[in-house]
Amino acid sequence: MFRLYSGSFKKYLPKWCFLYEMEKTVSHGKILIYYISTRLLNNKEYSLIKLPLVGFIEGIINFNRSELEITYLRSNIRNKGFGTLLLYIIIQNAYKEGIKRVLLDDDSGNYRQSKNIYKNLGFNYIEEYGPEMSANINQIMNKFPQMLYKYKWYNIPFLNH
Repeated sequence: MFRLYSGSFKKYLPKWCFLYEMEKTVSHGKILIYYISTRLLNNKEYSLIKLPLVGFIEGIINFNRSELEITYLRSNIRNKGFGTLLLYIIIQNAYKEGIKRVLLDDDSGNYRQSKNIYKNLGFNYIEEYGPEMSANINQIMNKFPQMLYKYKWYNIPFLNH
């Protein structure tokens, strides 16, 4: 079941955003889901189709391989850092669990382009062709201060209503 997120990244969201999280234990690790909505939700409203969605991310931590696999990322407000912030939230959770590597498939509109969200965070394509990417989790976490400045998450004047 989703619950309001209470971690350290909450302070980077504008006042009109609400961050929810869900964790589910599975045989090899955990499923993590984070969801940003524009309003407070009740228990019956956790449906991606019906809600005012700002962004959503889902990933699976595999403790056996010490990996986080990002399975889904969606951001409806483009170029304001919400997708990047969601990536940092889920990656920080995996980092605290001792995970070393992050995997994902690049299905973005900037596939293999220089202005790619994943390339900017330190992901590299695994093969010459194909969408599979990987990154060292420490390298991603080290870029967080740079992203704070880039998106002005410490102040977010362009997002507050």
